[in-house]
Amino acid sequence: MLNRIIRIAAAVCTLCLAGCTARLGPVDNSDEAIRFTAGSLLLRDDDTKGGVIKTEFVDNDQFYVYGTKNTSGVFSTVFNGTAVTLNGTSWDYSPLRFWDSNASYYDFMAVTGPSSISHTNPLTITVGYNSVDTQYDLMAASHTRPASNTSVVDFLFHHMLSAVDVTVYNDSPVLDITLLSYGFRHIFTYGSLTVEAQGDSPNVSWNPQSDATNTILGSNPEPDASLSHVSNGISSFYPTTAITDLMVPQSLEVHGTAVPSLVLEYRYLDGTDPVTVSSVITLSEIKMFGTDQYITEWVPGTRYHYELHIRMGGGIRIHVTTSPWEVVNAETPGLTI
Repeated sequence: MLNRIIRIAAAVCTLCLAGCTARLGPVDNSDEAIRFTAGSLLLRDDDTKGGVIKTEFVDNDQFYVYGTKNTSGVFSTVFNGTAVTLNGTSWDYSPLRFWDSNASYYDFMAVTGPSSISHTNPLTITVGYNSVDTQYDLMAASHTRPASNTSVVDFLFHHMLSAVDVTVYNDSPVLDITLLSYGFRHIFTYGSLTVEAQGDSPNVSWNPQSDATNTILGSNPEPDASLSHVSNGISSFYPTTAITDLMVPQSLEVHGTAVPSLVLEYRYLDGTDPVTVSSVITLSEIKMFGTDQYITEWVPGTRYHYELHIRMGGGIRIHVTTSPWEVVNAETPGLTI
């Protein structure tokens, strides 16, 4: 009998030790603050066309959080563009919000860039972007979870814009070429973005706007930029480092009378006489190398690098690569100057 009592007492003690961190009965998480963390693969560093790209968040970087909770089928706002700031190794905001154990689930959305965005319930946000007025890496992340899960909300950001840059090469023997300008014509420079919380991968749709009739010059079209041929067979290029413009994702197909194009103007000497050449290249006519597939759109989260090779007497050849996820070779054969 004594042995049985000892065994029962030992079992109860073991259960107590094993369950010392557990909660019995309904979970009351109203005293637990909602916390966030974030990561990304590519960030625009500034609000200008400076071409500075960084690969991680640094101190004092911010994103803005929107959040709703659903209680018995009724949505209510918890976060409305709250700034969350990186402080050392933690993301901080004020005042703190706390998990509500009476809610069934939460939807969260985080956005980099603008601090003021309209939103609706269920959680959907709308934001405008103008590639001429400003340049920043517009990113969004979403997260949905039951209110009973009070662990840190980890945001995985997705890039909402297309990154585009241009490098011009002189492939002509002997000749010196002066680049006057380059840029894009008949592209949409403004658009509104609608992002809907959908688990950890937001549902995204773009509505490109404006008449798309203007010419957008490249980021750094320095006048009289020399494209001198290098005698050892390696072409010099301009600019030394390609500048990245963050563009509205869009179709590159002809719309109405507008033909999205890459325009290029340069000058060379015919003897002692200067000759100015203007070339217009239809973007949707650029094929992927070795295939019949055309590059007919700029998609979110993809970087497009256009290399323009000028060949006097041999036209212009264009090589296009995409990164960082994949590389696509493309060219337009035999465009005669």
